[in-house]
Amino acid sequence: MRRFLLPALMVLALLVGGVLHGMWSDRWVPESKARIAAAGARITAFPRDLGDWKGVNNDWPELNTENSIEKILTRRYTNRLNGNSVGMLLACGNPRNLSLFHTPLECYPAQGYTLVASEKHSFRVGPSTLEFMVSDFKRAQGALAEYVRVFWSWSGSGDWHVPEQPRLAFGLYRVLYKLYVARTLLNPEEPVDDEDPCVEFLRELVPEVERSVLRDE
Repeated sequence: MRRFLLPALMVLALLVGGVLHGMWSDRWVPESKARIAAAGARITAFPRDLGDWKGVNNDWPELNTENSIEKILTRRYTNRLNGNSVGMLLACGNPRNLSLFHTPLECYPAQGYTLVASEKHSFRVGPSTLEFMVSDFKRAQGALAEYVRVFWSWSGSGDWHVPEQPRLAFGLYRVLYKLYVARTLLNPEEPVDDEDPCVEFLRELVPEVERSVLRDE
C-alpha cells in the first residue's frame, strides 16, 4: 500500500493546486470581469451628497483609464452644519490587483509623512461592527507640522475589517473593495472616539456604500 501512497498524494496535490489556481485566475467564474465592471459602475454612480455632508469630486483620471474595469473614486466631503471636512477614497477591483493592498502605511511615507501611530479600532454602525485601522501621520511644514489621520479597511462581502494577511483573507473573493477616510488633525493628541469627524462621516457613509455599492456581494 505504501508504494501507492506517494503517487496518490502527488495526484491529490496537483488536483488541489489546479482547483486553487483556477479559482485564483477566475477560470471557473468567467463572469468575474463583468462583476468587477458592474461594481465600478456602481462606484462611479455613488451619491455625491450624504445627508449633511456635501461632496466634491477629486478623481484621478490616470488611474481610471478606459481599459481598466477597476475603479477609484476620491472626494472631499464637508459637513454643512459643523464645517468638518474629510477626504474619501473608495476603490474596487480584483483581489489579485496588488494596488488594492497598498495602504496608507506605504502611500503617506512616500509623500514625506512619518507614521506616528497605527492601531485597529472597532465601532458600531447600526447592527454592524466595523473594523478600521487608524493611522496618524506627521509631516514637517517649515517650523510647523501637519498631522493627518486616516481610517482604512477592506471588504469582500460587506463586512469591513483589516486582517493580518489580507491577500489570503480576500484572495477568493471576486470583487474587493477598499475604503479610506482621512482628515487633518488640529491637535495631534485628538482621541479616536465617536466624536471624531471621520467616525461621524463613516456612520453616514458605510450604510450608503452597503445599499448602493455592495448590494450584489
